[in-house]
Amino acid sequence: MLFAQVATAQMTGLAAQEPVRGGAACVIYKQQGFHTDSQAVIVEAKSYTGTPLAKTVVTAKGQQLELYPRNDSIILPYPNTLNCGMSESSLGMIAIALKRFPQHQTKLKALQSLWVAEAENERVANEKSELLRRQAEQKAIEQEKAWQEKKRLRDEEEKKRIAEQEKAWQEKKRLRDEEEKKRIAEQEKQTSEQNRKLADIVEQIKKCSSEMKAALSALPYKKADRSKTSQMRILKGQMFITKKDASAVKLSGIYLLAIDASTVKDNIASFNGVYEKYSNAIRTVTQSFNIGDFYLIKNASERIDDATKQAISSSIGFFYCYQAALTGCIASAQTDADGNFIIEIPENVPVILTSEAQRAVSGRENEEYFWFRKLDARQMNETIILTNDSVKDKHISSLLEY
Repeated sequence: MLFAQVATAQMTGLAAQEPVRGGAACVIYKQQGFHTDSQAVIVEAKSYTGTPLAKTVVTAKGQQLELYPRNDSIILPYPNTLNCGMSESSLGMIAIALKRFPQHQTKLKALQSLWVAEAENERVANEKSELLRRQAEQKAIEQEKAWQEKKRLRDEEEKKRIAEQEKAWQEKKRLRDEEEKKRIAEQEKQTSEQNRKLADIVEQIKKCSSEMKAALSALPYKKADRSKTSQMRILKGQMFITKKDASAVKLSGIYLLAIDASTVKDNIASFNGVYEKYSNAIRTVTQSFNIGDFYLIKNASERIDDATKQAISSSIGFFYCYQAALTGCIASAQTDADGNFIIEIPENVPVILTSEAQRAVSGRENEEYFWFRKLDARQMNETIILTNDSVKDKHISSLLEY
């Protein structure tokens, strides 16, 4: 509501004064810093913003005022929804203004009457609110009392129901526990039997493996004739490793063996016959394993697989096969400081060169190298180069291909 309209409705004799148009507040300020309180002017503001050091006021006539501390301004807000609860502080400010600016007491008293009415409205509203609060509080107490009684009755019924339910549950649990004990006892019996059968299969695999090793160790491998003849050939070569940066590491002090290729072929054939025989026997035992018969043993399949891998592992096969090949050795040599080697062999004997070496690598495991290289007639007339580009895996397949 406009300030002038409200003032006219509540006070008489105000119409003869200079009208105050509607706005957000009543502002009293000094136009010049040297003015006294008696020279201060009063205007109605539509709006005002700012800080204690600088305020921007838009008057009801649309004029914009910039007020600073030298203007000694006082802003007295009008009662509205934004200023609810400010009656006491606003009336205090108005009382101070009445003492300082008696020349504006008509307008200030009109504003004071508005805030007095607002204060009365707030008091009435507060009393009404307090009455409603007390009534609600009393009602809540009565509801709580009634709820507590209902809760007590419900709790008694619930206790009876729980007691009966607990009794029935305990009986069911007793019966279930008896059944579970019987089931566990039967399962333990079956598990024990399955473990025994599984252990028998693993033992058969181990037995086949032991028999295979014994048979391979007892094979009468053919040995090569190492006696020198009048027709001997000199093989020359070098052994080195090429690193990633293309530099070469010469391998010194490494032993090489020259093996009679025809003897190797015969001996590996003998080895392979025994190795395949027992490997097939082991596979037959393994294939008789049915995982469905061992459903109570979680790692049954892994145990059979591990036993089979150990029985016919590539390392075991390689060891015995390599031993069979080495019986065909006809000459040996050792590399010098530059990795060079010279080896003398019969002229018309097909040869396989074999050797093993290791090299320490900083920050990693040692690198291992294995050569098993058959030389044709052309290569036997050239310098033999053994590098990491021509190494073989230590696997039985590297030997059986010859």
